[in-house]
Amino acid sequence: MSSLLLLLKDDSPALDLSFTGGSLPAGCSFARASDGTYYNSSGILTTASTGAPRFDHDPVTRAPRGILIEPQRENSYTKSNTFSVPSYFYNNNTQTLDAATGIEGTQNARLWAAKSIYGAHGGEEDWPRISVTTGVVYTTSLHLKAAGYRYAKVALGGTPFSYGEIIVDLQNGAVLSSGGSLLDYSVLPAGNGFYRATLTKAATATTTARAWSVGYGPNSNMSNYTGDDASGVYLTQVQIEEGSMPTSLIETTGSAVTRAADQLSLTIPSGVNKLRYTFDDNSTQDVSVSPGAYTVPTGLDRAWVKRIEGV
Repeated sequence: MSSLLLLLKDDSPALDLSFTGGSLPAGCSFARASDGTYYNSSGILTTASTGAPRFDHDPVTRAPRGILIEPQRENSYTKSNTFSVPSYFYNNNTQTLDAATGIEGTQNARLWAAKSIYGAHGGEEDWPRISVTTGVVYTTSLHLKAAGYRYAKVALGGTPFSYGEIIVDLQNGAVLSSGGSLLDYSVLPAGNGFYRATLTKAATATTTARAWSVGYGPNSNMSNYTGDDASGVYLTQVQIEEGSMPTSLIETTGSAVTRAADQLSLTIPSGVNKLRYTFDDNSTQDVSVSPGAYTVPTGLDRAWVKRIEGV
């Protein structure tokens, strides 16, 4: 009698790490020489202590997005939520501090409301000013929420950035128009009804100047109107950073603050020469590697890593 020997090949990957469970998989280590922000499972922006990994969540659906792996960045806007406005702002507008709950779950968002005067409503920040260098790319982001009026125009400062701008529908986050030769822009949900509006552009002058402005109103073309002394827009948390894309919020209270790079380390087993990263949007990226000690790079296609496989 002859016998048949079946040889079964194990096709499972030699390395398969998931980062959606809220803790580091076995064999991984993590470091970061500063604290850092992320959205917790309740959709609230929270601060992770120095050296703690950030397992981020979608601020609206609360779904886990994986571990945040970001490069070092500095928020050069020195008063991210305590900025001031010029005196002429009050000609057409009122400002109420701590008027609404912000993205951190605390009462720290301000209200800009339109006075019952016919004209344009909104304004530019007055302080702090920012120092920029010609040709360097900067990404500016701020958080907005409708407060009775549906539309907002977010613009960069005229002297340093030649007025790059977008008009946003705060009901759904749609960008209705853009101008000023922006390199990139986006409007994304940031929790509690806020949207994070982001504009990227190279500085057109080496100077110190006002950084941004916001207009608001009931008309998508931002035409003049008579306010009602109550409706307007909520604003909170501004960030200005060198680079072509926004990173997680770095809160400042009087001076620039740097968030250190995330360092996720692991060991590549023998026989693995390529890693496949799966990101929060389920897109993937393959990276060639060699066996041995390995640190995940901070320049991946996306910052949210859900899975790492050896392929």
